[in-house]
Amino acid sequence: MPERLVQLGDLGDRGHALIWYVDDLLDITPLRILDDLLPGQRAAIQSNSVTGHWQAAAAGLGIALLPHYVGRPDPRLVPVLPDVVVARRTYWLAVPREFARPDRVRTATAFLTDLVAHRRADLLGQAPD
Repeated sequence: MPERLVQLGDLGDRGHALIWYVDDLLDITPLRILDDLLPGQRAAIQSNSVTGHWQAAAAGLGIALLPHYVGRPDPRLVPVLPDVVVARRTYWLAVPREFARPDRVRTATAFLTDLVAHRRADLLGQAPD
């Protein structure tokens, strides 16, 4: 039945608490997507931390939208609606111009860029289980 939750109406009516961000405190515009992904749904459990979402879902408190690299490795979690609810986000690496020149900053930036490129499939949810 989990793969049909969106078609069955409100998650709360089916005994499934939705875990999401605290909307009033959410200052990151790309994360204000709940109404786009699950119209009419409201979070029963709120946290402004993806770690909080992950741990609440892993404890069985409800259903959370988690990045693949967080949810997939956790054996306590099971994908729900993987082909119905899809959210792709962009990560940014921001370095103030005055700090961008030192070798240590360029080295760290290159390392992170290479790491993301190497883990691209996993970050996009394409890595095998």
